[in-house]
Amino acid sequence: MPSAWLSVVPLAALSFALGRVLFFAGYRRGAVGRALGFTMTFYTSVLMLICTVCVLPLSAVAGVS
Repeated sequence: MPSAWLSVVPLAALSFALGRVLFFAGYRRGAVGRALGFTMTFYTSVLMLICTVCVLPLSAVAGVS
């Protein structure tokens, strides 16, 4: 993994954890209360998956470090 990308991992973990806390906090209010937490966890996971599947292999092939 390129060293420039290493700061992304803790930020994604923090965003995911905060999203889970918000999801749990809004659980009693139904779907509307859980929406922000769900959105934060979903998009964090999707963005990290895209980085893992697309961007990082391409940078490895190009020899970028």
